[in-house]
Amino acid sequence: MPGRSRRTGPSCGARLDEAPSRAGGKLTGTDVNLLLSLQRRLLERITGLPRLTTSSDHSFFADLITATQLIKLSWPLGRQLLPSASLAGIVDAHAAPIAALIADRGSRPRGQLLGLRNPPAGAALCGALLLAAENLLGDRELTSLRSRALPLAREAFSRDRIYTGLLLKNSGISPVLSRATTRRIHGGQTRASLRAASHTHRYLLDEIPPFLPRAWFDQYFLTLLPKIPSYTSTVERTLRRATPLRLAELITGTTWGACAPALGLKGGNSRRTLKTLGHQLNPVNLWPAFEESVDRIAYDLDGMEKRVNYAKRRQSLEEWRLTESEWMQLRYNISSKLIIEKGIGASLGTVLVWSEVNEAERSQCPLMRPPHRTLESGRLPSLISWYVRTDLAHTSARFVLGRRLRAYASELAAACDSGRPLTVDAEDIARKDIADGALRS
Repeated sequence: MPGRSRRTGPSCGARLDEAPSRAGGKLTGTDVNLLLSLQRRLLERITGLPRLTTSSDHSFFADLITATQLIKLSWPLGRQLLPSASLAGIVDAHAAPIAALIADRGSRPRGQLLGLRNPPAGAALCGALLLAAENLLGDRELTSLRSRALPLAREAFSRDRIYTGLLLKNSGISPVLSRATTRRIHGGQTRASLRAASHTHRYLLDEIPPFLPRAWFDQYFLTLLPKIPSYTSTVERTLRRATPLRLAELITGTTWGACAPALGLKGGNSRRTLKTLGHQLNPVNLWPAFEESVDRIAYDLDGMEKRVNYAKRRQSLEEWRLTESEWMQLRYNISSKLIIEKGIGASLGTVLVWSEVNEAERSQCPLMRPPHRTLESGRLPSLISWYVRTDLAHTSARFVLGRRLRAYASELAAACDSGRPLTVDAEDIARKDIADGALRS
């Protein structure tokens, strides 16, 4: 099997067809061919053949060696990684005594497991372990790797927490293997060094919307939602709250609570979001799928030619309010049944426009928080629910008013981004909406 030599011959000369009898008999011709093919792949890695030198992953062999240790520490859990009973028998003869030693914690001498990183004697055994490790690692795609590796890591941790922790922490392994084998508590990494993604993102904290936009949610979570038991609007809101925090975690490496203030959120609420989402996703093993969805958002956010500075928008609109005159202009030619007593209507419009511009939850609007929150604004949540129902007919007065408020918000957002005065012609928006409505009809 491969060693320090740079030779590229078909085999190393060791007899793979003469496995010890205690390992379950000789290997079959198919087994031998599998091991020889593995050897050729490893030699190509070692000798740096051109078709294998394009990868920037310098942790290939560290991953491979660590995977063999994980297989031995959790054996026979990884038996299915070997394609034949004869290969599994070879590993079993070697790993079963190790498993027994791990189980006998009382009589085991301190440090006795530290020699397990040394390769075992015998080409067939080395080959079988490396083949199992290669099958465990696969293409190193995070979701599939986690599904194979995490059960072995959990078993190894249950048998020897200290040794397994050191093995997975100090082996120079790739970030993807680290993430795949790391235990989670409500989705949170138990090792702080793994909270950040394995590559550097281009987007900034200021460019993360604090509440995932509806269009993004529909695009990136389409495949996840059917898998969530008892999916409700509450689960949807939790996902839309959690995604920005995970995006922030990817570029800071800090906790959700620590990321929250930069998104205009409260740390306590963010920690509760993490706990709630963990309770919803972890029992059905869907947290990895959530992370994969957010990773895709992060990748696409990196690639955006022009990203929005949401922090700048929040700062610009901290003292902004929709005036009573603008509210009445936006309501022009809309059913009088929507008349709301003076003052509260403009406050309602302020909250709806502010949340639209900032891609934030309405409860985060300054009008809804101290010191601006008043007895009058305390009535807003029920009014908002009445105005933004999803079952509104497109010709209803509330739907038309909502369309005008969104048009107002679009112009206000452009003013924030360009640094222009925060003035929007509400009367012109209503006039254009009426003209467009005539064309639609």
